[in-house]
Amino acid sequence: MKHSIRMVCAASAMMAGGAQLPAVADDIAVFEQGAAVATATREVALEAGAQALAWPGLPNSLLAETLLLQSDQVSLLGSRFVRDALGQYALLSQSVGEKVLLLRGDGAGGDVRREATLISANGPLVLTEGRYEVIDGNSPWRIAWQALPSGQPPGPGLSLNVDAETAGSHALALTYQFGGLNWSADYVGRYDEAADTLALRAQASIRNEAGHFDDARLVLISGEIARESGGGGPRPQMMRMAMADSASEKVSAEAAFEYYRYALPGTFDLVSGETRNVTLFDEQSLKVERRYVIEGGWRNSSAGEQPTANPEIRLDFDNGLERPLPAGSIRVYDSGEPPMLLGEDSIQHTAQNGHVSLTLGRAFDISAERRVTEDNREGKARESSRRITVSNAKQSAVQVRVIESLPGDWEITSQNLPHERLDAHRVVWVVGVPPGGKASLIYGVTWR
Repeated sequence: MKHSIRMVCAASAMMAGGAQLPAVADDIAVFEQGAAVATATREVALEAGAQALAWPGLPNSLLAETLLLQSDQVSLLGSRFVRDALGQYALLSQSVGEKVLLLRGDGAGGDVRREATLISANGPLVLTEGRYEVIDGNSPWRIAWQALPSGQPPGPGLSLNVDAETAGSHALALTYQFGGLNWSADYVGRYDEAADTLALRAQASIRNEAGHFDDARLVLISGEIARESGGGGPRPQMMRMAMADSASEKVSAEAAFEYYRYALPGTFDLVSGETRNVTLFDEQSLKVERRYVIEGGWRNSSAGEQPTANPEIRLDFDNGLERPLPAGSIRVYDSGEPPMLLGEDSIQHTAQNGHVSLTLGRAFDISAERRVTEDNREGKARESSRRITVSNAKQSAVQVRVIESLPGDWEITSQNLPHERLDAHRVVWVVGVPPGGKASLIYGVTWR
């Protein structure tokens, strides 16, 4: 069964070639960046040959250069799109020299009316009762129309120049892009410190600045897709409302080309300026590992003590869920009542079994001091000795991963703890620190 979508502001009927054009079906693919893609299918009565076809019910942010018309016997010759046809300035511009109504409240629930002639859209400026008045935000009067200006379409106006091989009813499918509608993934996790588990929940946040839609069937597309034009539409200054929908059916990730698509069950009524939240999956438990990591944050200087650093608190886990994780923001709370926020981070697109590392903040009770105890240079060669002392004010022992960046052609010549080489220029040591105590990493490195 087809689901229909229409712009709320569109007229109930528009005529083309003597036939009404009802909105038969619209599906919208919403992307994380760039323009959304809609396909509308309609039955249209056409004459044989070339003719103009009005296509109502379109968003004002339509990108007219993206049109794709599909039909067995009808071809697209060209098009003309009038943007913001019902916008305030467009109406005023087309009404210059015409009669308009001036209205203001009478204090009893009605209106006081005056007739005027619109002189200029700038202001706007009107002539009424023998004098000129500017009807701006400081005026108690407002401008009204008893009818739209002649030839004014009731909404953004798209006219298609088509060529039909035969006369009769034809099924047309119009695909187009429009800005102002996109989505992102948002995650909420609850960390159980005792069990080292993260109960993770995901939702899609759909942001609409493209206009009003009824009965929209939505598909969310996840992945890094190259876009030629921006097409994202205006960034909202303030969202009008935020509503949450708990999907009655499971939202599954379906592979599509090199991306993933999420077909949302049912249809949606979208209001311009609205953020709509839809559950992608409910809480699912993941085993995590909490790590303390000191990486960077120190100057690459010569001998001497460097500033104290507190290690980052990281939660690491593998995506053991039977689904990919779209890129998005994640907020982690503890398992207490009421929950306490532990930190926020973002994740990249993560495939099944892919690794995720979240940085929640820095440990209050753990600190490290770094001292370059020796630093000798002779020509291009350099020898350096370093001591990193980790202090632990907690009542339990901790292990701190110390990651050092070593550019160039280097070699570890001495160390009191074993190291692991992460890549060409980074090594890591694990320093165990007793409760209320200290422990030091001492190593020497040579550059050639």
